[in-house]
Amino acid sequence: MTFKILSYGPSLASYKQDKWPTIGMNHIFQFQPVDYLLVIDNFRLITQQQFTTICQSTPKKFFARSEVWNFMQNYNQITLFDGKMSLENMGNLSTIDNPKSMPYSNNTPFVAAIMAYHMGAKTIVLYGVDFEDDLILRCPNLLPGAINDFKALSELLDTRGCKLYVSSNKSRLSQVLPVYPNYN
Repeated sequence: MTFKILSYGPSLASYKQDKWPTIGMNHIFQFQPVDYLLVIDNFRLITQQQFTTICQSTPKKFFARSEVWNFMQNYNQITLFDGKMSLENMGNLSTIDNPKSMPYSNNTPFVAAIMAYHMGAKTIVLYGVDFEDDLILRCPNLLPGAINDFKALSELLDTRGCKLYVSSNKSRLSQVLPVYPNYN
């Protein structure tokens, strides 16, 4: 099964809706509806417009790490790394097979890819995960961490029969992930 992970970067424009399930993050419904919506950002960092978009979203399932979102229809709480979020645990993949304690990085698409793996994905394609527009990832010391975490995740998923791709060679992740050969 193929899962498509949708974020806000320029390569989202190459996504065309098909039969495969989608996981999006935060206010993605502003740009594209998805089957599963994931919100792990700190509630205080979400703007009023983004909050409104999230609240008006209609995914099949809504996943969040904070109970503050429990009013959302089809709400499911997720736990990241046994609830012990720290710099030491960031990128630690030791809990990859435990859906009750998912690994995390400094970006939501990383967690979305792990969710797709838990949902049975054999192929995961990242659309809009370009790391061009996200302010946090423009910080010089955070981008290399995200790239290294995705590289390690891809290598681990390969050993489990799951392939991780980016949709565009313009994504900064194309340094460590192959570009999906079958564009929609």
